[in-house]
Amino acid sequence: MDTAHRREWEERKILSRDKEKEGAGMKIYILEQEEGLAAMTAYGLETERESVETFREPDRLEEKAEQDTPDLIILYEGSGDAWAGEQLGSLKSGPAASVPVIVIAKE
Repeated sequence: MDTAHRREWEERKILSRDKEKEGAGMKIYILEQEEGLAAMTAYGLETERESVETFREPDRLEEKAEQDTPDLIILYEGSGDAWAGEQLGSLKSGPAASVPVIVIAKE
């Protein structure tokens, strides 16, 4: 292992130990029209000690974001529709305007 890779590996170990000391990591909300990928993503994030909530209804996510602002929002877009784009516009005009959003297309 060269020096750059070793340094990166050591930094990851330190970050991982710090996260264990602090408890849960980021608060992440996931919005998807259909169950499936959101559950799988939530599971993976929770194993990394992230706090995750999944939503199927945009209104419920927006209500929750007003009460408790997340660190990140993930939108899953179904194939061939503009649903995620519409939700992104709505989220960015509300209380979660400053929250980073990742849009993932299924196709």
